[in-house]
Amino acid sequence: MKVRSITLWIILWAALLTGCVPKAQTEQMIIAPADLETYQGNAKLKHNLVVKEVLGGGNETNWVNRPEIENKEFKEALLQSLETAQLLNPNPPGKYTLLAKLVYVDRPDWGLDMTATVTAKYIVVEDATNREMYNEIIRTFHTATMGEAFGGMTRLQLALEGAARKNITKFISDLYQLE
Repeated sequence: MKVRSITLWIILWAALLTGCVPKAQTEQMIIAPADLETYQGNAKLKHNLVVKEVLGGGNETNWVNRPEIENKEFKEALLQSLETAQLLNPNPPGKYTLLAKLVYVDRPDWGLDMTATVTAKYIVVEDATNREMYNEIIRTFHTATMGEAFGGMTRLQLALEGAARKNITKFISDLYQLE
């Protein structure tokens, strides 16, 4: 009984010393203008994309768990990134509809360098013809090193944010290449 009590106290103190588990932050998942060249893609897409919905995958972070990419933050990062990329239509309806789904998020349990994986599916449909212009699953990785953050939970958060940002960047880059 005494060992169980001591173990519970150690777990409680460890949780208090490490603080709350951080969740992936929207601001860190948004692409930077430097991530993309100026718009040179399909002129039809410029300011004509409306996000219909962003689904699933994102779990809520709680203080006893590991960091997560919450669906709300991923959706906001996607919207702001599309706006930065000059693809988002600020006054719906647009000519094209985007459906996105955060399919899978993988993260390590521990490590000095932590690599997270984000898998998302994106479908772009031309509204007038109901034709799918784009339907792809994108899987991206990002590694956060001990040099970036000493705390393991912070490194994991950085890895998640980086993988999500790379995923969104790859999607937008693919849209730029559409003909």
